Amino acid sequence: MKFYYPFFLIAIIMLIASCKDKAGDTTFNIDVTAEVTLPATHGIELPVDADSEWEETESTSIFESENTEAGLLTSASLKNLQLVLKTPVGGNFNYLDEISVFINAAGLPEIKVANNLDAETGVGILNFEELDVDVLEYVKSNTIQFRVNYSSDDYESEDHDCEIYSVFEVSGTTLN
Repeated sequence: MKFYYPFFLIAIIMLIASCKDKAGDTTFNIDVTAEVTLPATHGIELPVDADSEWEETESTSIFESENTEAGLLTSASLKNLQLVLKTPVGGNFNYLDEISVFINAAGLPEIKVANNLDAETGVGILNFEELDVDVLEYVKSNTIQFRVNYSSDDYESEDHDCEIYSVFEVSGTTLN
């Protein structure tokens, strides 16, 4: 009978250990959409800035749904960024030369996150080259703001209302 006690004890310990939740690695996306108006250039060849409103990241609720929290995150990067023309209907980005997108959050310095150095002609959607910068502290923030900086060598008499579609990839550890 003494022979079975060690095996029985080991089986109970293994059962208890397997019932505990174990922390693991996680990767998920945070999508943020913002509206921005690109002012008309009227043929002036100077850099132009356009700021979005402050946008909610909903990061706290996303972290909760991913079973993690801000302190357990290890990295975040911009995975995708697009600028989509809403008005004028039938318009395009032909007048743009170079365009860059920056991100800002309360208490953090503004950083450049994406470029499009050769805007394609005849299109209403611009895809950007995402820069290799860590945006972890920005996605932890409750709100972020985008700034679009662009130059033009062409005359454009109308403002362009656009939406910025961004996808941030976040990595970290889940809660126990």
